[in-house]
Amino acid sequence: MEFQDNDQPREPSPHQDDSGENTAQEHIQDGSEINLDSHCTAQCEHPEHQKHTEDFWKEKCLRTAAESENLRRRLEKEKQDGIDYALFRFSKDIISIADQLSWAVASVVTPEGQQDSLYQGVSMTLAELERVLSTFGIVKIDALNQPFSPHQHQVVQEQENAEVAPGTIIAVLQNGYMLKDRLLRPAMVTVAKSPSEHSAT
Repeated sequence: MEFQDNDQPREPSPHQDDSGENTAQEHIQDGSEINLDSHCTAQCEHPEHQKHTEDFWKEKCLRTAAESENLRRRLEKEKQDGIDYALFRFSKDIISIADQLSWAVASVVTPEGQQDSLYQGVSMTLAELERVLSTFGIVKIDALNQPFSPHQHQVVQEQENAEVAPGTIIAVLQNGYMLKDRLLRPAMVTVAKSPSEHSAT
């Protein structure tokens, strides 16, 4: 018995599954096929997956921005530290000029104890120098008659003195200076101490 052409079994179409339904497919340039109904595509389109992806990139951007800000701050601090260090070295050199002027002011006095014109000129120069130094944050430490502080003063000698409290600075041998909130040089001072029993008698 012969089969007619319309009775022969047919090969299933490559675009049909076992149920006979067509599956949506898309060809890309290299000839491979992407199944738009695949599990991966369905997962990517799922709202929870999209939210997870958005949260991931949002956190990534925030981390990158934070790292950039930290780097900027670190570079700015290193730059400022370099400026402060250079100013610190310059300041230690320039205050020696103030020392020389201070000693000159103390020595320029006439035999009669009067201050001459040279004294006035040196005093004005010293005052102007101290004004310029203060504009850069270099300030002389006010030590005379102040309580001794190890953070700003250095004791050179002690003297017995019953008129002031022990530890009071009664003489400044060399001025100290601060550079903003940093100690540039401690003041060299003489501090009072209590009279000994032998001296009191």
